[in-house]
Amino acid sequence: GEIEDLGELAYHAGFRIGDAVSGYAWNFCGACRYCKSGLEAHCSNAACISVLAEHVVLNMRQIQKLRPGVPLEHGIFTDAIGYCLYNGLKDRGIAVDAHVMIFGCNTFSLILLQLIKLFSGATVSIADKDERKLELARTLGADHAFSSEVTTVLRNTAGITKDHGYDHIFEMSRDPKMLGLTGTIAAVRGDIRYSYLYGYTTSNDVNLMELYMKEVTLALLPIVVFFLVFQFVSLRLRKLPFLRVMVGILYTYAG
Repeated sequence: GEIEDLGELAYHAGFRIGDAVSGYAWNFCGACRYCKSGLEAHCSNAACISVLAEHVVLNMRQIQKLRPGVPLEHGIFTDAIGYCLYNGLKDRGIAVDAHVMIFGCNTFSLILLQLIKLFSGATVSIADKDERKLELARTLGADHAFSSEVTTVLRNTAGITKDHGYDHIFEMSRDPKMLGLTGTIAAVRGDIRYSYLYGYTTSNDVNLMELYMKEVTLALLPIVVFFLVFQFVSLRLRKLPFLRVMVGILYTYAG
């Protein structure tokens, strides 16, 4: 929209009446520790306000000036694109050969999909219950788009990633079933980001010990295989020394 009136601080910050701006819909309290640290986007008492109204009052830290020539119908995406860049791509290091999974087809996830394809070229999968939304995701660049049913996700993960799992997972569906599934399909050293609002009673059943044991197993497997082959081919340790070595390996695995 356009600024119709402004306060003195906003004026000194560079805003002028008639400026075309895009607004951030979450109104922050200004009193919690996040707000006092300049992290209003993480406000503990944030409340959503209607930016679809004819008139709305926003703090100057909630708006961004649009560049000359940018139409308002394009500027409305400033908040969504900024959110996806900061929460989705900042410090992610998504490689060209990476596998990315996005749960949920909505405005933010579809923008994130396009940004990932634009900046990294990684292979992107997206899952949702609605086939119409999945078709839209395909037209916007998704390499794979399929149902978010658990069995379908597991089957496609195995085939697409060749059982390695996804390097980057974005949970944006607000579906509690997907929360627990993210840890199951993550690759070794893969990262998971939850980018949605959940109820206070929602639990995240990601079994970190299971993920840890999976990584340790993969790390120790070549050593164990090499030792066993070497033992049966040439070393031929007696029973007691052999048992000591195996106990040592088990101790390393559990420790």
